[in-house]
Amino acid sequence: MAKSLSFKWRQYEPDIILWCLRWYLHTALTYRQMKRMLGERGLPVVHTTIMRWVHCFGHELNQRLEPYLKKTNGSWRCDEPYLKI
Repeated sequence: MAKSLSFKWRQYEPDIILWCLRWYLHTALTYRQMKRMLGERGLPVVHTTIMRWVHCFGHELNQRLEPYLKKTNGSWRCDEPYLKI
């Protein structure tokens, strides 16, 4: 059985932390942009708090989601146009 995420002693609800982590890890948002998004929803969060959440929970979330991601075979192709000048 996998170790559960421990949200003990956290000021914010686990749903808020997971929502924030999902958006940060899924998109190319910065910590300050995430701070602004949460502020618009009435949650005053410092950008370093979001950074701590990512450092604390990001690796474990990645491990838990990995089995559900589409497998790739490791090979890739790149089309390069050839121009004769």
